[in-house]
Amino acid sequence: MIIVFLAIGGGLGAGVRYAFSRFNRGFPFGTLLANLLASFSIGICIPSIQGGRDWHFLLSGFAAH
Repeated sequence: MIIVFLAIGGGLGAGVRYAFSRFNRGFPFGTLLANLLASFSIGICIPSIQGGRDWHFLLSGFAAH
């Protein structure tokens, strides 16, 4: 099940980075924005989902792509 959550998170992360790539003009601002969004979501969500360990992998897949 962990691999499924990583795959889903990675796919979502790739989609967000692609959508934000239109902001890339010399410097990859879209990638930076997606990474900041992912880091912020991990910081907010992980403390509230301590019981659901598999959800950590969904957020990690989103951030690590």
